[in-house]
Amino acid sequence: MFTVTLHTGLLKDASLHNMLGRLDFGYSKLDIVADYKSELFSCGVGSHGIRELKDYPRWSATIWDLVARLVAVGLYVKEALPEMPHEPASPRGASATRMCAVIEHWSELEETRRARVGWAQLTSQGRACDYVCQLSDDLLGTRTSAVFRHAPEVLQHWDLLARAVSWTYSKSWQLPERPTLRVPKPFEEMGKRYVGLSKVPDPARSGLERWLAREGIAVARPANAPSGIVPEDLYNRFMSKVL
Repeated sequence: MFTVTLHTGLLKDASLHNMLGRLDFGYSKLDIVADYKSELFSCGVGSHGIRELKDYPRWSATIWDLVARLVAVGLYVKEALPEMPHEPASPRGASATRMCAVIEHWSELEETRRARVGWAQLTSQGRACDYVCQLSDDLLGTRTSAVFRHAPEVLQHWDLLARAVSWTYSKSWQLPERPTLRVPKPFEEMGKRYVGLSKVPDPARSGLERWLAREGIAVARPANAPSGIVPEDLYNRFMSKVL
């Protein structure tokens, strides 16, 4: 299971005492193209209901892309964000000074074992309703957005996070098109089928390399493929089953 917690303030100060909400999600179908079940909570409101997101290609984009879509589905039932003007009708829009979020992976059947796999930090810039967002993904590193404006009449913090993800990765207030499933073409050598690691696009490549190292599985590095090759069935197992 994955949990995203949303907080006011700086990332280093995130705690239960400044939590704004929580998003819990996990697999209802674990496969290379997966189905997810999620529940979004807002402090002071409670649960927005249990939702489903179907046919999402795993290992195809930053985990923040998936989180933004689950937030949209949680708030608005559909995988899209409603149009919102950059400027409010009143002289001043609702804003936040600082806001952060943390993504954690909780190991199955272990309530105490968790790992941080991503974080976000939003900071007001200059005038109210102008923000910069930093998004970190443990497989893809950290990316910083250009300054963007978000000036609603009433601030919905989850909505702000989803739009910050979109601004950071696609420079748009709306969710981008879903990522496509990109799989390398296997090749045959001495009667066996392999996949070249250099042909596996990130974040799948980084995830695969970490999993192989964690499992103690050696990677063959022939002279014609120094980046390494793995058996096709091992690659398929990772893509369809490994968390």
